[in-house]
Amino acid sequence: MKLQENIQRINEIISNDKTNFGYVVFVSGLVSSMSHAGQTQIFTQNFTKKYPIKSFNYSDVDGITNFINNNNIIAVILFSKGCEIVSKINLPSEKIYCIEPWNGKKTDAKTAYRYTSIPEGNMYIDYKDFQRGKGTKKGANPTSHENQHFGALASSAKSISQKI
Repeated sequence: MKLQENIQRINEIISNDKTNFGYVVFVSGLVSSMSHAGQTQIFTQNFTKKYPIKSFNYSDVDGITNFINNNNIIAVILFSKGCEIVSKINLPSEKIYCIEPWNGKKTDAKTAYRYTSIPEGNMYIDYKDFQRGKGTKKGANPTSHENQHFGALASSAKSISQKI
């Protein structure tokens, strides 16, 4: 086989291997009920694509933005409290996904303005609980209230991996 043919064959293999094209960034939420590592584990176990996943806690805004600005990013998945940093992410909105963003207590829905640019298909909310996203986006993907907050992370990760 000629050198040029080998190079072409290698390039075809690389172009078919999606892991060479970028990262999926997962941003976890508060760690009072479950650690960052635990939330990351739930996400990675249920995200079925083969992209490398880089995980951050929501409080590491500088680390998150530096990583996003210096790498090829396939998607950013924000969970719970992590959704609050949505305005700090400099990516096209179709690459950003939010899972159960906090939206105030009881009927105190007040954060929907943060998510106006995020497509409704990229939002996952519990339509029964403001603390799990109720009121943030009409037409968003519903999560199961009965599955609890971390169950919603698992099922949403599966759904998002089918879209990416």
